[in-house]
Amino acid sequence: MPVLVGWEDLAEREDRVGIHPGDPILLSPDYWIDEVLSRYLCRSSFARLAPETKRNYTDDYCLLFDFLWSRGKTWSDATADDLWAFEDWRTRSLRNPRRVGGARWNRGLAALIRLYEWAAQREHVMVNPVVMRAVLGRNGERVLVPAARAKNARSSEVRWLTPRAFRRWVEVGLLGYGADGVPYPGWSGRLADRNGAFADLLLVGTASRPARGTGTWSARSRSPSPAWRTGLTMWTGSRRPAGPRGG
Repeated sequence: MPVLVGWEDLAEREDRVGIHPGDPILLSPDYWIDEVLSRYLCRSSFARLAPETKRNYTDDYCLLFDFLWSRGKTWSDATADDLWAFEDWRTRSLRNPRRVGGARWNRGLAALIRLYEWAAQREHVMVNPVVMRAVLGRNGERVLVPAARAKNARSSEVRWLTPRAFRRWVEVGLLGYGADGVPYPGWSGRLADRNGAFADLLLVGTASRPARGTGTWSARSRSPSPAWRTGLTMWTGSRRPAGPRGG
């Protein structure tokens, strides 16, 4: 007997209401699916977010909904006091062994703002529980920001070099060339050739995310190595006898 007897047209039904493969569906602890939440997750601007962002935001929603459930409430019953209590539990409370930092909290807060602004505009909640405050923007304009936004957030300092920038770094930093591509007078780098050859073998990630449609990271090298040109994958050689450093 088919598992979904009587539901053979389930795919067509989901398509009619805007539910597509990969869309998140949230199930409450008592096994109910909230119709309004499903509409938000599948048919609002949320559905057009990048897949990774949707996964992260959905995790953030589950954390808040579980917290509210422990207080006898659902997501649509949340008040500003509930969200302040959630912020305290998420970031500072000793009762939570998995507290998060400012950047992680701000990401979750952005997810909550998106949900509750959508719900308030459609009157699914009486009041938006995310408290906002007015600040002056860079150009003196009035801007609304969440009052609970963490001020100690530290964004990633990772920087990526393009292949052209990497070549410039090798030439100037390792090989003693000037910005004009001419060897710098007086350069005394004794190991420039060795360092440059080593840099040739480094694979450097590109400065952007994976190319659209490829789903993979691309890599670049400053110039082809002899092994790549000849198709060899291993080289043999001999090790010089031990000697004093620099000898």
